[in-house]
Amino acid sequence: LGFTMVGLSTCNNAYRHLLNFTRPDLQPHVLRIILVGPIYAFSASLCLSMHESTCFFIRSVRDIWEAVVIYSFLTLIIEYM
Repeated sequence: LGFTMVGLSTCNNAYRHLLNFTRPDLQPHVLRIILVGPIYAFSASLCLSMHESTCFFIRSVRDIWEAVVIYSFLTLIIEYM
């Protein structure tokens, strides 16, 4: 239920960003940041239903995406300056 709600609200938010794509230098970074919620919710639901060794790989992918989002956030701040 939680993943569905997060996914729908994220799709709505991303759709609105894509409709008003007026800042192509900033909005790709914002879209990457927006995708954090569904990825975390999906990985949490998978880890709850799988074995601990499989969950290690899912957490690794989630952590890699978190690094990409941190990079995008810092780049977004620099682009605003």
